[in-house]
Amino acid sequence: MVFYNFTPVPQSGACARAAGMPAPRATSVLLFGMVAVAGGCVKVSPVDTGSKDGWEESCDLGRVFTSENEDRKLTSLTHLFEIRNDGSSVLTLTPLGTSCGCTTPRILREHIRPGETGQVELLVEAAGRTGRVSEWGLLATGVPDRPHLRLVLSADVVPRLELTYTPRATVRVRPGQTWRHRFEARGRQPRDEPRAELRLAAPRDADGLFAARLDPTDRRTIDGAYDLSIAVVELRLSCPEQISYPLTPSGTQVLRFTFGEAFLEQVIVWEPDFPIVAAPPKVFLPRKPGAVPSHTVRLEASEPFAIVRLSATSDEISATAALNERSTTHELIVAAGAAGAVERPSSKRFEVVVTTDMPAQESVRIPVLVLDAR
Repeated sequence: MVFYNFTPVPQSGACARAAGMPAPRATSVLLFGMVAVAGGCVKVSPVDTGSKDGWEESCDLGRVFTSENEDRKLTSLTHLFEIRNDGSSVLTLTPLGTSCGCTTPRILREHIRPGETGQVELLVEAAGRTGRVSEWGLLATGVPDRPHLRLVLSADVVPRLELTYTPRATVRVRPGQTWRHRFEARGRQPRDEPRAELRLAAPRDADGLFAARLDPTDRRTIDGAYDLSIAVVELRLSCPEQISYPLTPSGTQVLRFTFGEAFLEQVIVWEPDFPIVAAPPKVFLPRKPGAVPSHTVRLEASEPFAIVRLSATSDEISATAALNERSTTHELIVAAGAAGAVERPSSKRFEVVVTTDMPAQESVRIPVLVLDAR
């Protein structure tokens, strides 16, 4: 009778590899009889595969450190399982299923004749995954008494560098106010590697509105296996007191963190949080000869304010609203003057300036696009 028994090939270190690391080592899977494992004689127990008996071979990589580096980024875990046919009939391997769509068994030799050896590569996609990863692939053997073979690949994926903050943050700051935030940068490395330092490269801000600082605070050993470096990141973002809507000094700041060869980027997208909001923020006025197009703009705020003055950048447009009345909501009517004959379609850009009595936002600027058609 044919039985499955497994013998790992003697090796040092992990029994499999991460992508970008040395070539995968192999684990032998022999057919027929008892086989020595690490100097002893061990019989492999059957695996419950549903309705019929099967066998299982597993390989645990232990800790695998990611690189967070575009050139050496961890994308997958792979391992080669060697299968030798010690029976009297041809062994036929076919895939039956996997634990998830991230796992792929690649059968390098489908038909293995008696006395010959084949290999199955098990690949687990690990991009973006951290913590315990354990996946399996199930194969049919073509052997009636033991029709199934399950190969398991496991690892503890440890990020070399991680941030306790969202990779892309959008920050809104009220005029005249300052936003502050603190989070941690954490770097991990095996103890036998040269000591790496957490570093931050922050963009220069000539206006002094944005500042970022990295303060190393702690370094400790985890489980006697790897070193953990922790640093506190402090962010400060200020918004000018006097700004106009929607012409804003908004922008994007990119922070680059490094830990040895690993690096991560933190993106901060910021924009002023205006007390007064215009809806819509822009006005489109399609104009035909003889017509006077207009549009209503609604100005809203959380506290009462008054419109003190209205002005336009051209006599071709006008704006009307109730002046010097304090309210949280105001309606503004923007209109374009009548157009004469038009030889060909064209567009003109103007602007309406709304002056208010709110100290945090003295003016609201509303772009107006006039489209002339025949």
